[in-house]
Amino acid sequence: MATGVAADIHGGFLDECSPSPLRLKKILLNTEKVSSLHIDKIRTDGGTQARASLQPAVVRRYAGLIADDLVFPPLRVWFDGSHYWLSDGFHRLAAAALAGFKYVTVEVFSGSQQDAIWDSFNANSRHGLAFKHSDLALVIERALKHQRAASLSNVEIARYIGTTEATIRRSRHRLSSTSDEDAARVVTRNGKAYKLRIRNIGGHSRDRSYRTASANQLHDDLAAMTRTASSEAAHLLEIIHGWLFDGADPRGSLAKIEELLRRT
Repeated sequence: MATGVAADIHGGFLDECSPSPLRLKKILLNTEKVSSLHIDKIRTDGGTQARASLQPAVVRRYAGLIADDLVFPPLRVWFDGSHYWLSDGFHRLAAAALAGFKYVTVEVFSGSQQDAIWDSFNANSRHGLAFKHSDLALVIERALKHQRAASLSNVEIARYIGTTEATIRRSRHRLSSTSDEDAARVVTRNGKAYKLRIRNIGGHSRDRSYRTASANQLHDDLAAMTRTASSEAAHLLEIIHGWLFDGADPRGSLAKIEELLRRT
């Protein structure tokens, strides 16, 4: 196996227009932010992975490409002074390890673990393996709960993640409805303060709370089922998820289901 810079370069990540190893070597030598890093120094356990889990088939395919000396772009890591937090390139890192490499090329940014988490939400809009519906739903939920999202509009968050404004709006409404279900307001009567639970006001409120809770449970159940299903079943569940929660056209969703059934 090659050593030194060449080995680091071959542990990079394939892109549609990958530079030759020689050209990439020149880029590495003239770019301060790109360097080689031992795999063991890269932290992957801090909640910085946007996806629910890795896809083993993708890892094996990438490992084969790396073994064939194909060049991948650098991984993205955030250095907080002590740790290198991986924000983009989890499949590539696993593939490099599977192919037997000890070092990979990385693009290093200065920032915290939270910076790495926020950056991971943007990975899908840059390049690489597209998010599944279940992964995208998880990313949206985590992004909306992140401190960075507080000052951003739905349009800005949608553009950052790589989805539609309508999807962000619906997700924000769903999350806010869930958090409001058990909310309590302070009311004053006869000079005394009381906590009044909002969900107990009126039958219509109870109905709305029930419908919201049911929709949230359905959303979570679909995501859990998709993560453990076979590829064919996961595809079907993703189509259903898109129709129920992402505003997919009913006719188009039905056509996808019928096409999937014909293939199986």
